[in-house]
Amino acid sequence: MNRLSIIFATLLSVLLFVVGASSVFAVASQKVQQAADDVQTSVDELLTVKDTELSEEGRLIGELDARKKVLQQVLDLSLKEIEDLSTKLVAFKDLETSDLELRDRFSETLQTYLLSYQDFQKQLEAAITLDSVKELAKTIKDWREEIYDPTVKEVADFIIVLQGEDFLGVALTRLQKISIDIQKLEKAGFLESGRFNEALKTATANLESADTSFSEAHSLVLLKNTPQPEASDESNKQLEIPLDNVSSQPLQSLPPELDEPEISQPTPDVSSSLEDESLTPPQPTPRDFVQRGLNQIKVTYGVFIEISTSVKKALNL
Repeated sequence: MNRLSIIFATLLSVLLFVVGASSVFAVASQKVQQAADDVQTSVDELLTVKDTELSEEGRLIGELDARKKVLQQVLDLSLKEIEDLSTKLVAFKDLETSDLELRDRFSETLQTYLLSYQDFQKQLEAAITLDSVKELAKTIKDWREEIYDPTVKEVADFIIVLQGEDFLGVALTRLQKISIDIQKLEKAGFLESGRFNEALKTATANLESADTSFSEAHSLVLLKNTPQPEASDESNKQLEIPLDNVSSQPLQSLPPELDEPEISQPTPDVSSSLEDESLTPPQPTPRDFVQRGLNQIKVTYGVFIEISTSVKKALNL
């Protein structure tokens, strides 16, 4: 390898690192973003219809059509979101067993959500009154908040962690290649031996810290999404309560003698406990650790740029 080839390989390593840094954490695709923009546009149209001076009948018809359009685009957005997340999940290869099991479980869950949205779609098509559309919108909203959104957040965290680890792998490969190229330049007499040792040590330490951060994030995701073992039969037996003398009728109200306690309990002083809770810092989330790892990689990127600049100066380029 001649002098120019060695220099080009070194600079190319840094450039490839920069390209990877710009896109690795984009969880939402352009299709999902476009669908979200469409929803906002339809909401604006709905507000316009409600403010327009029309007859009562015309306003109701316009509002019905506008609400159905908004709800339809919300469903379209959700379907694109599920498709996007599912595609990203299956794209990960060579996963550890625990990650593979979690990925497959998330994929199966997303498919059940897809069926739910298809059912909502049928209900929307059948809705012909403003009240029925409003009721369906509330049903979808509640379902998303209670079931869909929490799971999607966990799926997104999982994807971000795996992307971050892939990104770290790319950075480690770049560091190794830069180190090898510098050694070649030193052996060829183009660079002073050991000149970049400290910079390379700094880059290595930063990436080791990033690795620790991603490992923390990964552990949190797995811990939160690992099914807990069911209680053994012996444990269940200890909790069994004889029900022979218990009425099968539902309890409609408390017996009169239990309506009011004989001794009123003093209100506990919770001010001190609230104060203690307010002083307790929130626990880091997987995204916090991923962001920390990303910041450490960005610092390493700065070291790579400094090395590249110094090499160019030393070679009078």
